[in-house]
Formats: sequence, C-alpha cells, structure tokens
Amino acid sequence: MQDPSRRRRSLAKACTWRVFSVPVTLGLVWIATGDLGLSASIGLVDSGIKLFAFYYHDRIWHKILWGKYEESSDVGSRLLARMQRNLDSVCLDPGDPGIPEQAQIPS
Repeated sequence: MQDPSRRRRSLAKACTWRVFSVPVTLGLVWIATGDLGLSASIGLVDSGIKLFAFYYHDRIWHKILWGKYEESSDVGSRLLARMQRNLDSVCLDPGDPGIPEQAQIPS
C-alpha cells in the first residue's frame, strides 16, 4: 500500500509549480498577442492541463529508482556508506606537501 502523503506531496508540488508558471504563460501570451483577455483564457486552460500533467509526471518519477539512495532503516549505516563513498572519491598522495605530516601514511 502506498503512503497517501506522497500523493499529497505530488499534488502540492504540482500546485505550487503552477503558481510560479502561470504568470510566465500569461505574460508571454500577452506580449505576443497584446490581448489580456486571450492571455488569461490561455493561461487558465494551460494551467489546468499542466497541473494534471505535472502530477502524473511526478508520480511516475516516484516509481523510478534511479537516483534514489539505497533503502535502509538504519540512519547510521546510510551515513557511514555516504562517508565511505566520499572518502573513496578522494585521492590523496602521501607525499603531497599540502597534507600535514602527522596525517601522512607511513611508507
């Protein structure tokens, strides 16, 4: 069973996005046509269609695992795994003068 809060979150994201994007559509249509009534009509229709389109787009992306962190109920394990990945990505040369002498690995 899916968590209903995830659906509410998707709907909230879709609605807040439309708050930002409707003025853009209205402005562009008004600039292009010079007709404020036409731009309001197009903006409202556009907003209604794209509200549902974004909601379903977000729901699809919720099901895609790509880019999500591995599932673990242990926060410590997730943090340790992330720290290990970060350390593995750093290459330190023991002879690098930028590394303090006490931190250098003995040869």
